[in-house]
Amino acid sequence: MLKKMSHWFAHYTQLTPKVPTKDNKPKQDKSDLRVGFDYIRAQGPKTNVNNQQTEWAEIETHRSDSPLYGWSAGLVKECLRSLSTGNVYAKPDHKFPLTLHDIAGWFLDEAIAMCFSEYLILKDGVESEYSPGFRICSSLDQLRGESGLKYRPDILDDGDSSSIPVTKLKSFLDSSLVETHTVERWTAARFVKGQLRILCDNKVDEDAEKDTPEHAMSVKFQTFMEMTAPAFPEKASSQDKMACYKRAHWIVNMPGAIYLRPAGTSKDDVRRIPYIGGVTDFISPEGHEILGRLYDGITEPPENWAT
Repeated sequence: MLKKMSHWFAHYTQLTPKVPTKDNKPKQDKSDLRVGFDYIRAQGPKTNVNNQQTEWAEIETHRSDSPLYGWSAGLVKECLRSLSTGNVYAKPDHKFPLTLHDIAGWFLDEAIAMCFSEYLILKDGVESEYSPGFRICSSLDQLRGESGLKYRPDILDDGDSSSIPVTKLKSFLDSSLVETHTVERWTAARFVKGQLRILCDNKVDEDAEKDTPEHAMSVKFQTFMEMTAPAFPEKASSQDKMACYKRAHWIVNMPGAIYLRPAGTSKDDVRRIPYIGGVTDFISPEGHEILGRLYDGITEPPENWAT
């Protein structure tokens, strides 16, 4: 009867369970992802010489027993590329057990930076988000890998400030702006308001101190400018120098004394602090013990450190 009806047809369909494929692979949980990223950091090639990173990414994402099996090869390559470029930037240092207790006098480097970092973290109640630390390097270019943080001071140490353009010096030294940038290769280094920034330079004019009496408690501002002149670019004008004096506190370590000038535009006499008893070492004997451990690669404080 059906065959005699017009426009009649029959359709046959067979339903079978779909076989799982790599494309519909169950989503990994966060712990599996963490294992994968840890694997990239530990085992991934650090450079792409001879196409190492590209080959490694393709092989690992297709090897069934790899933690990266099923991952996007593009994601793995991006992670490897980030690890490669990250090697040229300044890394945060969170272990520096030298404290103010270990300082015998003025000390303008890592200890002060670590103190500022911990103070600001505790003051703003962000202990769960940040750890005390600092970045230290000899070039502004090495600070472009990551933005500056209020809770992590940046130290430009052993750099030649006389070779740094004045515009960059003024930007780096001014922590009152909401944010500031210095133009570096292909990108910029960024610093934020309230962030401690320290610049250490060895260039001073020791002859400028020769006529200063041994027990003098101050010197003329012009004398101070002569002492610090070698730290500026050769073509820096007096206005450029004043712009830097205005933005930063200056501590100048000379053979006969320490000179301290607060930030500002004043041309008043600059405070002079003679060395007590001729002792010019800023670090106490206990501090030297800790520094010795750091030089040996031991970042943990000694057992009696807390006492």
